[in-house]
Amino acid sequence: MKFQRKLPPVIFLKALGMTALALFLSMVMMQPFTVSTSTLLSPHERKDFKITDFYNIVADSRDVRQLDDDIVIVNIDNSDREEIAMMLDRLMSFQPKAVGLDVTFDERRDSIVDEYLEAVADNFPNLIEAITVTPDEKESGKFDISEHSFYIDSTKFDRVGVVNLPKKFDGGVVRQFIVGTQLLDGDTLYSLPVKIAMLVAPDKVDLLRARSATLETINYPSRIYRSVDAADIDSFAGLIEDRIVLIGAMNDLGDKHLTPLGSPMPGVEIHARALSTILSGDYIKVVPQWLNIFAAALVCYLFLLLNLALKVTFKGLILRLLQVMLLYLILVFSYSVFINHNVLVDFSFTLLMVTFGLFAFDIWMGGQALYNFLRDKIRKHNSK
Repeated sequence: MKFQRKLPPVIFLKALGMTALALFLSMVMMQPFTVSTSTLLSPHERKDFKITDFYNIVADSRDVRQLDDDIVIVNIDNSDREEIAMMLDRLMSFQPKAVGLDVTFDERRDSIVDEYLEAVADNFPNLIEAITVTPDEKESGKFDISEHSFYIDSTKFDRVGVVNLPKKFDGGVVRQFIVGTQLLDGDTLYSLPVKIAMLVAPDKVDLLRARSATLETINYPSRIYRSVDAADIDSFAGLIEDRIVLIGAMNDLGDKHLTPLGSPMPGVEIHARALSTILSGDYIKVVPQWLNIFAAALVCYLFLLLNLALKVTFKGLILRLLQVMLLYLILVFSYSVFINHNVLVDFSFTLLMVTFGLFAFDIWMGGQALYNFLRDKIRKHNSK
């Protein structure tokens, strides 16, 4: 390959202008897809797909699996209210470290069963129960209480955890968990995973609070959990003792949600993965969007500068090959830092800007040729 020995300043300015044009084209391209341009690569029925989900899918497809020895999931798919109350009563004698109940009993039904359920719940010392919230229509950033069990009132809010799963729209992907929500009266309700962590590992919650985030990204890949059916818990008393127990429906279609791993997951397992993220301290460090855009512009600028400086016969072919190689290296680098360092880099802009880089070059050079043509025409006309 041959390069110009000394690049004139105008070439640096040209590369900068072409980069700005590539950035503009990328911004225009991103507008129809508010989540990510990688929506183009996703199935039609899955409208909420980010290019960073790809890292989770690939990472989770590895043979590596980590059994979380702290958490046991109890499945209540086929259990009615009375059976759940009896299961909780037996569960208390197994001395779990903490219990999270991902179900609400919003209405009274059978007085005898309801009284029994309420008595069991009230006497369970380390039981955290579910509550849901909705955004207040008038005051942004504040929430109203939505649903909770009939025997829970404001005097018992210290034993509830918010089970809302944040997503951009109904049917969207759950990538984060709620840390805390502020109510209209100024009180704060914490999510179910955070509330359980407060009981079993307050030092881990201190670390979480130090991050000062309202939402935290869930570390999804390669985690598995022990799961037992509610009817079989007596056989697993030793497994449950001194462990965290999360109770919920594993096969309820109404409580299955899309995740970055690609397949729907029950809400109780999503809470388990959020809790694992807190207890392990393996937080995902999300690169801010401005830095993603700056990195994309820098890579595109260097690529265009190479284009302007390169002097070789098969320049077009070489640049196309370099473009494909560069995109591949970006993908490998982004996946590597995610796996090895828990850093989430969104390379959507980089992918677009490198893709549009040569297009911006063609537009720029075409515009320059048109300008020179018109200039010569005008000069020739004026010289007559």
